[in-house]
Amino acid sequence: MSAFVRSTEKEGKLAKVTNLLKDLGGSLTKRRADGLRHIMWLCLLSFFIQLICANDREIDVSYVKRRFEWSTEEKFNVWWSKVKRNKR
Repeated sequence: MSAFVRSTEKEGKLAKVTNLLKDLGGSLTKRRADGLRHIMWLCLLSFFIQLICANDREIDVSYVKRRFEWSTEEKFNVWWSKVKRNKR
């Protein structure tokens, strides 16, 4: 019974995502008064640019610790604090 419930939940989530994409496509292609359709495209484009830029700034701390040799933990902490300070 629980496997059926899980598969139904997954199908429900997939249907929600599909409906969301259909609604988004309809919103972007719908004719608008005063030709404001391009504003919708610009909003979506700016959202995706922000999303991509935000993901580029993430640094995996555990990867950096393993990949590079640090003579002491303190040197790594000093370096990491400088990186965090410059990200703001």
